[in-house]
Amino acid sequence: MFKAAEKIKVEWKETDTVNFNSKATVEEAYKKLNEPGGVIKEQGDVDSILKTGKNIVEAVYEVPFLSHAPFEPMNCTAEFKDGKCEMWAPTQNPQRLRKDVAERLGIDQNNVTVHVTFLGGGFGRRLVSDFGLEAAEITKNTGKPVKLTWTREDDMKHGVYRPFGVYKCRGIAGESGGIKAFEHHIVGQSIRQQWSKDPLKPDQYDFAEGSKSFPYNITDFKITGTILQTPLIASAFRAVYHSQVPFVVESFFDELAHSVKIDPFVFRRDMMQPGSRARVVLELAAEKAGWGKTLPPGTGMGIAFFEGYDSYCAEVATVSVVNNRIKLIKFVVAIDCGIVISPDAVKSQMEGAVIFALSAAMKGEITVKNGGVEQSNYDDYPILTFDESPEIEVHIVENTLKVGGVGEVGIGACPAALTNAIFAASGKRMRKLPLVPTKS
Repeated sequence: MFKAAEKIKVEWKETDTVNFNSKATVEEAYKKLNEPGGVIKEQGDVDSILKTGKNIVEAVYEVPFLSHAPFEPMNCTAEFKDGKCEMWAPTQNPQRLRKDVAERLGIDQNNVTVHVTFLGGGFGRRLVSDFGLEAAEITKNTGKPVKLTWTREDDMKHGVYRPFGVYKCRGIAGESGGIKAFEHHIVGQSIRQQWSKDPLKPDQYDFAEGSKSFPYNITDFKITGTILQTPLIASAFRAVYHSQVPFVVESFFDELAHSVKIDPFVFRRDMMQPGSRARVVLELAAEKAGWGKTLPPGTGMGIAFFEGYDSYCAEVATVSVVNNRIKLIKFVVAIDCGIVISPDAVKSQMEGAVIFALSAAMKGEITVKNGGVEQSNYDDYPILTFDESPEIEVHIVENTLKVGGVGEVGIGACPAALTNAIFAASGKRMRKLPLVPTKS
């Protein structure tokens, strides 16, 4: 297939997308942060509280487009024969692939068979049918079976991406604890909007997931949003918007805790219902990490919490910062996912989630210039290496409650635990990801 692709002579026609630059889009998003957004969810009277102007904390955060970058490139084997298409594909959604292929080839779904192979890494990338559709069209047009394999450059430059986002948070913490007011304005691309025939209402904005509900007792809050679509196809990334929004919320709540000189763990714990699953998990992570112990100079601990997929997770990161170099020392993860059938599987998922989330938070960044994605492979879109990885310790809450999710749960708290630990070690707030951009 590589040799065949090389022989194809293509005449390219430029479209308006050649004018798309991610840097300009982010700059536009920052401007929109200062404009009113649609009200996604509101409770209490945040506006009146913030008008007092006393002890207001304000922070702006930014996360980039990301590539899923699975180790195994996109591939599919297909055969079209006697009006039927049979496929072997590492797909996360065989039903969707079957439907899409039937529509593309103009045949009944009953005439499409999809055999699901091992994924070689999915992370949401293999929910999309593009690579399977290409194989199906080639086999139908040539009348021969075909094994299609994309290069990594094909996928990284022409695939689908985790959306970017910029976030403005304002809030006031109580002198003795708690949050008096929390205001959050989100500007970013909506996965849901790009497939919707009609404009979404603010309460339908998908990019607010991870900010609309939390286990903390906050009576006055307001979440607003502004959609800013781009030519890049936005798609589900491991944990979807929970891969980015909890980073913002848990980082900002950490800032609120420090604004009133209250320990970040205590600040969170005291806003949770005593005995609740959320609080138990938070306390377990802090206990196992040895929260509050004396650390060497330049070393700090950070804590963050995530609730989602019917599960609860807290993470404590320990890092050192010397000469602006970040060293990952240890991550302690506590999870309550209900009844656990295979503890080893839960542990493996948490370990993988931490490495995945750290790769994204520290190094992951897709940029676009003149309509083209600039990154192409692991040399300019690096991931965490073995020697950079921290020790990871996982603790599972044992109970017999409803089974919850695991695969995406470990993502949410990880980036904020990391950046909160960096602040504890260095006194510097990291509000923009990635922490170590590959481009200046």
